[in-house]
Amino acid sequence: MNKITPLTAKEERELLKAAKPIITLFLAINNLQKEITEKEKKTKIKQTAPEEIEKLKTELKKKKKELEKMGKEKVAKGQKAIRFLLYYNQHLVEYLANGYYSGGRKIDREELKAEGTSSLAKAIEKFDLKSKNKFSTYAGYWIKQYMQSFINKNQFINQGSGAKEKSVIYYDSNYQNDDKENKSYSLMETLHDDENAELASEQVRHQDAIIQINSLINTLESREATLLVRLFSKVKPSNLLDIYYLAIEEEKKELKKKMRLSDKSSPGLLQKYSLEKKEVRNLPLVEKYLSLFTKNYKFSEISKIVGRSENVARRLKQESFKKLQKLAKERNLHLLIK
Repeated sequence: MNKITPLTAKEERELLKAAKPIITLFLAINNLQKEITEKEKKTKIKQTAPEEIEKLKTELKKKKKELEKMGKEKVAKGQKAIRFLLYYNQHLVEYLANGYYSGGRKIDREELKAEGTSSLAKAIEKFDLKSKNKFSTYAGYWIKQYMQSFINKNQFINQGSGAKEKSVIYYDSNYQNDDKENKSYSLMETLHDDENAELASEQVRHQDAIIQINSLINTLESREATLLVRLFSKVKPSNLLDIYYLAIEEEKKELKKKMRLSDKSSPGLLQKYSLEKKEVRNLPLVEKYLSLFTKNYKFSEISKIVGRSENVARRLKQESFKKLQKLAKERNLHLLIK
């Protein structure tokens, strides 16, 4: 799974400001067009009076004129903002869709995702810009509502074939939480703290963020814990010190020797060697550990790389993240607790 860098709170608000007036008119125009089509069908069987349709057409012209008055530039900017918001929240749609399971009937995942995606437009329209909540939190309620409505509608339609075909479709949050172990998540996601989410999204772009994240991970007591956390949260080493903490004892000695450091020298001296430099990146030890970050792993694969059973690795992960979260709070590194 390719990890999408989340929007900052500021970026999100700017996009919403541009998107809201445009999406509101788009939805109004779309709804009026649908209603006119339905009413025109009903006029054929004399269930709708022609004047009702004319009233709707007048309202449709009014909305289209409002859109024209906004100007092409503003509309284009709004459309672009809508596309960005849909793109950056698509992973949330997929994540929530994977939480629905059936006791027998097959769920069409693509249709479920389509419903979730369409709900994002409504969420953009209804979101209160004065709210302190993240848009993704608010959007989650709309996504679930649209998906559940889709499921209920399909259950009702398909119930006619007999009791054996009926099934319960439900949202299995426990399964989804377990499944999270088989995906790669950012460290900010894993060390989630709602109270600091707003601050985190603002700070995550700071230049020293990577240094602070790596420094925090390197405080872990064992090589296994350090390797597990890095692989699980996809935090690549950024300098030779990070590689040093991933290495076994023999490799540590060899690394110091190559960098002309004595055995008694502080390993902290290795921090100044960035892995962006070609001569450093081409070191066999660096290539070895960087190669581990070229793919996404299931948790079972990570436990094998670490050399621990899944149960032991799971316990080690819990203990490690608990320690990291505590340290992050002590150091006021709110950017790590999102």
